[in-house]
Amino acid sequence: MKAIGYAKLYGATPEEMRAMCLRYYVEPLARMLFRRILAAQSLIFAVAQYWNDEADDAVHQLVVLCDHRDPKWPDCLSYANNKLVPIELPYDFDQLAPEDQQWVRDEAIARASDVENYSRYSADEGPYGAAVRVAQQTLGVRGFFDDNDTLPRAFAPFCKKGVSQGMSVSQSYLPYAVVRREERGISTQIVAEPALDLAALDEPLRATPELLLPTQNELAASLAMLQQHQALRHRLASLLELVSAARALDAADEETAGAQPRVTAPLVRAITVARKARES
Repeated sequence: MKAIGYAKLYGATPEEMRAMCLRYYVEPLARMLFRRILAAQSLIFAVAQYWNDEADDAVHQLVVLCDHRDPKWPDCLSYANNKLVPIELPYDFDQLAPEDQQWVRDEAIARASDVENYSRYSADEGPYGAAVRVAQQTLGVRGFFDDNDTLPRAFAPFCKKGVSQGMSVSQSYLPYAVVRREERGISTQIVAEPALDLAALDEPLRATPELLLPTQNELAASLAMLQQHQALRHRLASLLELVSAARALDAADEETAGAQPRVTAPLVRAITVARKARES
């Protein structure tokens, strides 16, 4: 399968971004994993928002494979309820004696049966971790969105509030969609409920001409500033004319030195300006 480029995957609004995330990332990922792992009957796409070394509002995504069609959250994170939950065995497990292997395996199953022990990185372990990585790399969009940019815009309203990096997956993540295996293909169900008003969040991202027009108050404020600016320019022009008139009179006084001055155009303008200044 040819890798899909980023450009065609982003939508103009959060609603479109969520739809494209399901269409171009979650659903293709589910198809590829269902073909590789016959025991998988459904896939959960979950999201969470918390600080993770970069941004306070970063949103993170997680996929969980389940061995039944109707998984319950967070019960599906337990090996007792979902045999596709990975069991973490020690690296030297194969070198242990058979009786020790059984004991170590029982301990690992007990840990995996506690939903609080399921971590973000559990999908990278176990029998299907490699299949998940291969599928994501084949799609060319591991994680699909930027955790600090587009993913928060799309999925932040569906995240649990007040969580932190140190919490478990069961405490911090919420399922957004469930993809199920069908006789012919797959089916997708959005199971999340937004915690915020989606319409209010989507609207500011739509660049419509109406949003770019100034309000009545903004127009009135701009007009007042323009009038003040014009009045200031008029006063400055009058001051410059007075200065020019004074310089013309001084030049005439120096030229005549007590004699009858010649009536010139600059002198007439200077006298006129001076009279207007006295009248005002």
